[in-house]
Amino acid sequence: MWFSLVTCCLLAFITLPTRANEEPKIEILPTTDPLKVLEGGKLEITCKYSTKAANYQPNSLIIKRSVERQGNIANAVKLMNLGFETHRSTSPSATASDWTVITLKVTKTGPQLTIQDTGRYYCIYEEVYKFFQKDVDIFRVSTPSKVVFNETSSKLSCVPEFSTETTVRDYTLSWNKNGTGTLDDTLKDRYALEGDMKEILAITKPEWGDLGSYQCVFTFTPSQQVVVHNIDLMGPPTVNAKSFDSSKNYVQGDNLILKCPVTGYPYPTISWLRDEVLLNAGDRVVISDEGKLVNGKLTIYSLEFEDKGTYKCMANSTYESFQSASASTVVRIKDRLAALWPFLGIVAEVIILCIIIFIYEKRRGKQMEDEADSPDYPANTPDPRADEVRQRNVRT
Repeated sequence: MWFSLVTCCLLAFITLPTRANEEPKIEILPTTDPLKVLEGGKLEITCKYSTKAANYQPNSLIIKRSVERQGNIANAVKLMNLGFETHRSTSPSATASDWTVITLKVTKTGPQLTIQDTGRYYCIYEEVYKFFQKDVDIFRVSTPSKVVFNETSSKLSCVPEFSTETTVRDYTLSWNKNGTGTLDDTLKDRYALEGDMKEILAITKPEWGDLGSYQCVFTFTPSQQVVVHNIDLMGPPTVNAKSFDSSKNYVQGDNLILKCPVTGYPYPTISWLRDEVLLNAGDRVVISDEGKLVNGKLTIYSLEFEDKGTYKCMANSTYESFQSASASTVVRIKDRLAALWPFLGIVAEVIILCIIIFIYEKRRGKQMEDEADSPDYPANTPDPRADEVRQRNVRT
């Protein structure tokens, strides 16, 4: 018993200095420094404070920002006063020997995040006044994010504008389309990169297939952090009438499948009409997306006579300045036996002709039988007219 008590005391004596030496830990995420963020995007900073202390103060964890990089931390302002959203959480320890983690996350997104949010951010645990600092650079691209299609030449530019407090401005610039591949895959030899940093993308004789979202990609050195800015090359909805038949013939019971051959960016939304009346999905009517076109495909199963009419696909753009476009086709529906009528007509004609030939041949055969059965004239029957014939004597 005494031996067990002494052993417990020794373990406690050894453990106490160890616990005492386990200082609280604080970190700020993400670890990139300086952190580059595009204006109008999303800035999220997380502070994590890990401790084994029994009496911790979760509310003592705060995040502040100082506009001047070399400013005094005492003059920094709490982010809650700068329009940031905050979320605090604590993971309580399962046992006395586990770490307890206090997390404070701050977020600012969209139009609220501006170049004025550039500065030095501090993650502070006020109780022991431990802190960690991070420089954040907010920059903007001063050119429009939307460019309207021009058949001669379309230019997209990506010129950055930095805050005066930004310390590191070294970067390289590259371009791609739709987030994948290179420009050579889509534009081939119809483009050129202009400017000292290749900040201008010039597309010569652009085609409708060139519409879409382009990305200028900033790669900052030496951190190799990547920031992407999107620029849309937009065009109004245009329907390829050659890919949409002016009329279609179907048989009752067939399935009707129509796809709206429309191009444009932003991708237009399609509406389907029959005889100028809007079609809605039902038991036999299915309206589904076709690729990136919303409602771009119309399917009607087991066609009936009432499904005939003029079908129109109407393409509407989300960009208000663009007008809508449409294409129409006339759908005709025949009876499912319609294809048999010509065949049945021919069969009827053959049958009638056979009946006529049969009747004719039958009558002709009967007539020949009657003639065969009738008696011939007598061979030695004197001709009553012989007496009337005057005999002439011929002298020799």
